[in-house]
Amino acid sequence: MIITGYKRTLTELDLWKIMPRDESQHIYQRLKKQWDKEVAKSSKTLPLYKFSNQHQENHKLKQKIEQVGKQNVVGSMLLTKTIFKVFGAYYSASAVFLLFYDLLSYMGPLLLRWLLDFVERDEPKWHGFVYVILMFITMLMRAVIVQMYNHMVYVTGMNLRSTVNAAVYRKSLKLSVAAKKTSTLGKIVNLMSVDAQRLQDAPLFMHVLWWAPFSTIIAMIFLWQELGPSALAGLVLMVSYVPFTAWISVILRDLQKKQMKEKDERMKLINEVLDGIKVLKLYAWELYFQKLVSDSRTKELKALKKAAILNSLTNFYWILFPYLVTLITFGVYVLIDPVNNILDAKKAFVSLSIFNIVCLPITLLATCMMFCVSGYVAMERIQKFLLLPELDYDNVQRNDSSMEEAIVVNDGTFTWDADGQRTLKNIQVKVGQQKLITVVGNVGSGKSSLISALLGEKEKIKGQVVVKENSFLKIIITSALMHVLWHPTLRCYQEEIK
Repeated sequence: MIITGYKRTLTELDLWKIMPRDESQHIYQRLKKQWDKEVAKSSKTLPLYKFSNQHQENHKLKQKIEQVGKQNVVGSMLLTKTIFKVFGAYYSASAVFLLFYDLLSYMGPLLLRWLLDFVERDEPKWHGFVYVILMFITMLMRAVIVQMYNHMVYVTGMNLRSTVNAAVYRKSLKLSVAAKKTSTLGKIVNLMSVDAQRLQDAPLFMHVLWWAPFSTIIAMIFLWQELGPSALAGLVLMVSYVPFTAWISVILRDLQKKQMKEKDERMKLINEVLDGIKVLKLYAWELYFQKLVSDSRTKELKALKKAAILNSLTNFYWILFPYLVTLITFGVYVLIDPVNNILDAKKAFVSLSIFNIVCLPITLLATCMMFCVSGYVAMERIQKFLLLPELDYDNVQRNDSSMEEAIVVNDGTFTWDADGQRTLKNIQVKVGQQKLITVVGNVGSGKSSLISALLGEKEKIKGQVVVKENSFLKIIITSALMHVLWHPTLRCYQEEIK
């Protein structure tokens, strides 16, 4: 592929095919299967989103879902458990490579100590060649192992993002009308772009949570052999870095939630402006809505500015941290016993190499905290969205092919929300097969509500809606006729049976 890219521009056909196990369709099915199991475990007594024909029973059931569901379903870490069970085994295997990488990293100071002893002592020359060759092999193995680790965590992040995007997209197609009131198009776009990206970034640094303490313990063992109790001074400074990053992470989490909330409001406002741009232009409301969008953007920028300041402070401390640890440790070592504690070349080089190794996971701990906080906020938002009510497919019954009519509505009463006002009452409709039906009425008379009821998009309070099996309902809203017959508005609905 490198040679092909040198000769000409690469195209999609030149790329290798993705592994079947990494395809979005395959991963989504695994996630969906495990997600359904977790939801069923957390709500064993709840027939989620299954409503009867009685309005009173629906109202009680919705209250039960809201009370028990908020405690058992929304409050639990369902999505976290699901993702861990789907991707946990593969992601945990990458920890083995990181473990070997860390152990090989500390082979460098050990070999460096042996090499410096070889220079000071009278040893055979072949010892020096062996030490150098071992250092080369160690560096080569570290490079290979760290690439294997990076590959596994990046694949995990990529799969996580693709399957979450698929889950959010499929969920958005099945949302109930009541759920759509709280989930605007802008919020769904943010979930599939911003939140999914933050979930993808989180696995890249999550291993630092155990890597940093493990590497610190090994480093302290080596430093104790070189510097004695003076190494505790560096340890104290390293430990002080943890509460600092934890405090920053809590603040960043709150700012992240606030910023995403303001971002959703801004996207909602922009979508409303774009949808009603014709009316907005006709009434010359540009400046007013421009101010609304600017004010919403200003609120979002304030949260982003505070987060940027905190990130700058963290990065400043991250750059200064290795030098502080080295300076304090060497200073304490020399000041404790200036006569016996001599900082020679061997102690200095070996200790510096150990400090360089241990400072990487310690300094990455701040980045890990930030990405984990962002991933946690994104996980909460996506889980809350995935637990929204869906359309009740029992609102419309599918009958066998022996049915004479294509559609039958018997004494149907419908509403947009089970607790809301009834918009259609006592509807009686019979539609024959292969018939062209035109519904005519004033604005707000219920034409769209009737079609939504036939499609099962409205809550059925009572009655019966039956559609012939293997039938296909085709709905055409003729905007041309609406312009010709402005009042009353006219909408045509054609129903075909295939």
